[in-house]
Amino acid sequence: MKRLFLFSIVIMLLFSSCSFDTEANILKKLEKHLDKYTTYSTQLKMKTIMDNKESQYKMKETYTLGDKYRLEILEPSESKGIIIEYDGDKIYIRHATLKQSVSIGSVKNFDQGLLIGKFFRDPNTIKSIKEEEINGVAYYVFHNKVQDKNKYSHEQIIWLKKKDFKPYMLKIVDENNNPRVIIEYIGFEFTND
Repeated sequence: MKRLFLFSIVIMLLFSSCSFDTEANILKKLEKHLDKYTTYSTQLKMKTIMDNKESQYKMKETYTLGDKYRLEILEPSESKGIIIEYDGDKIYIRHATLKQSVSIGSVKNFDQGLLIGKFFRDPNTIKSIKEEEINGVAYYVFHNKVQDKNKYSHEQIIWLKKKDFKPYMLKIVDENNNPRVIIEYIGFEFTND
């Protein structure tokens, strides 16, 4: 009887440990998932909160392997058509209504903290990983260091769906844990091009 009891406890411990993801296992799963893809595209809603003033934007973001990003502003209407492209160490800014383009070469310290692709490429910024459920959907919540830490940009928090690692939300919080940037992802797709 004692052996049966001990055996059942060991079995329960094995099952409970198998169902719990460690941070190392989560990172291995994420890396394995990302290795399948070379690009992503998404629409996003971004809200910035600075000194009691809110600004909202709707954009389209695409990423191609080799550090190539493209952001197109869709809203507000006065910024519609502005395209920002980042290619390794150069930034190109185009404004459709002005029919002008500006190129900024040799950009060494471009802060990519608002680009989800930066997180996908560099998981070394992760401080901790938690799990959370929102509206019946399970997420991994990554708490990350920021590149240029200041009183407005203290920590980056990213919610990725456990099922397919698609991002749901990215937040930048200040030193008092107040949100300063909130990005919600719409129709995120990993692809191979």
